[in-house]
Amino acid sequence: MSHHGGGGPTPSIGDRGRRLAAVWFCDVVGSTEIAAELGDRRFRWLIARYLAVARSALRRHGGREIDTAGDGMFAIFDAPAAALRAAIEATAAVRDTGLEIRSGVHLGEVEQDPDGRIGGIAVHVGVRVASLAEAGEVLATATTSELASGAGFRFEDRGTHALKGIAGRHAVVAVVEVDGVRAEPPLLADKGLAEALEAQARKVPIPVSIDADSVGRYPHEIEAAVYFCCLEALQNVAKYAGASTVGIRLDADDALLRFEVHDDGAGFDPASTGYGTGLQGMADRLAAVGGSLECGARRARGRR
Repeated sequence: MSHHGGGGPTPSIGDRGRRLAAVWFCDVVGSTEIAAELGDRRFRWLIARYLAVARSALRRHGGREIDTAGDGMFAIFDAPAAALRAAIEATAAVRDTGLEIRSGVHLGEVEQDPDGRIGGIAVHVGVRVASLAEAGEVLATATTSELASGAGFRFEDRGTHALKGIAGRHAVVAVVEVDGVRAEPPLLADKGLAEALEAQARKVPIPVSIDADSVGRYPHEIEAAVYFCCLEALQNVAKYAGASTVGIRLDADDALLRFEVHDDGAGFDPASTGYGTGLQGMADRLAAVGGSLECGARRARGRR
């Protein structure tokens, strides 16, 4: 994979050859469904606003835009802390446009060829880490977080993952706090799971019912894990299930918080197909906070 940088003077981070750099990838969550709902003209206008906001954040933190493709953007920075701060700032600012983005940051060795194209394994890793993120999340490799220690960030474990095309398994973390301020979606932090999920459900192109009357507040790392797992499940239903309805149910007792996402779509047999990267990512996320995932589905009977 390689990407071509823009014209103009080449800053120090673009010196030819091989060097360490922090790569940042971001894209819009649910862009296909949003485009279908809004129409091409309105969607292009929103994407232009999002890219302007993201570019403003990367410039403030000394980044260099390398490439854009559709609703995705790729930039590089001299230091991981700068890339992480740009990603967090862009995520919050883009939310004001009504869109949610997801980001991945990785520090590694990049290569620049004589034509200015940027490539290398670090680029591949950054892309794969971004693909694991949920709406509003900034994920990074554990190596990146270690090198950004002492820069005002707090991270939470998101498990180890096999990244497509990359050897081995890689530890991934999420940025959850910057300079003492939580980085999670503000509605989740302020109002809790029920209201945050209801807000996201309104963006899904099929009817979503939410039953969460008995659920109060929980430690933020648990609320975030449940919230992002529910979002991943909603996105999967909208993209693949062919469902006409989907429901989310949360209930709790003194010891456990449970959640269930179910739909009336095509279904699949997890015993024969196994967990894909999405389900495995949910399992890893829940395991990091002491939880577990169960999946049951049958063809033509939906999934749960």
